[in-house]
Amino acid sequence: MLKYKKMFALSVIIVVASAFILPRTEYGFGWPLAWIEYNGKSTVTFASELFQPNNFGDVFFHLWNLVFGALLIYALLLLIYKGLNKINKDVEIGEK
Repeated sequence: MLKYKKMFALSVIIVVASAFILPRTEYGFGWPLAWIEYNGKSTVTFASELFQPNNFGDVFFHLWNLVFGALLIYALLLLIYKGLNKINKDVEIGEK
């Protein structure tokens, strides 16, 4: 059970980091779902610029998009983990 909690924590870290690393899309910041939205007048390319005092008043956080994005990444990581685990078991059976 602990590995699944760690995997979910990793998916949340990936979603939060993607908002700060990847450039802005037409909807906002974040991947796979945009969870930071900027509606200001000045142009902002990266999310690190949002936390300046003159831009922060026009920032909106959509936490449900953050949660759903983390769940999508979690499901993807879980599928990869299960698939690799199954491949590993098949290889171990063939070696015996």
